[in-house]
Amino acid sequence: MNELFRTIAKKIFSIAQGGFSGAIISILPATLIYHRHICQFFQNLDWTLIGFFAICIVTGSIVYLFSPPQNFPWAALFYLFCYTACAALCQKTALTLLYLEPCRQISSNLSTIPPLITIPGLVLIFLAAITQIKAALKNHQASEPLPNSTDEIASKHPFYESWLLFMAGVPLLFGVWLPLLALPGAWVFIKWIN
Repeated sequence: MNELFRTIAKKIFSIAQGGFSGAIISILPATLIYHRHICQFFQNLDWTLIGFFAICIVTGSIVYLFSPPQNFPWAALFYLFCYTACAALCQKTALTLLYLEPCRQISSNLSTIPPLITIPGLVLIFLAAITQIKAALKNHQASEPLPNSTDEIASKHPFYESWLLFMAGVPLLFGVWLPLLALPGAWVFIKWIN
């Protein structure tokens, strides 16, 4: 009975840890950037941002449930937190927008972003989530760790590709292009870690 209780407690902790990770990279940066207008921010949330928050939290929970990391990935979470915060800040200050706002007003309303820009971003984030969940399920079934030797190429592993898809989708979701400049550096880092 104690062993069953421990197993259930471990699974619940893994789900909570994954949900926390998803919240760190999605909800926390947006709320910190829009903290002065937080009530207005949550009142004016459109369905793409709610989808973004939900995808990040659910994906984190599922990945941590089936393939929990040995160590909590603080560095990766901090990087993705800063990346999402950069996209939100660029959108809030109307810097490097992918669309034209009337009179170039500084907007605290994310619903002004045209759907032709946000929907592809949400689709990329959803594809990243599906790829990451598939990689976690495959890792759980095969019990093989993520590639970490020099013989294996990290960019071929779906887990790493999913982070590149995520990083391509977040700026589109916020309607800005400046964070996209970090993609080549992320690609080089993924190649370099092997």
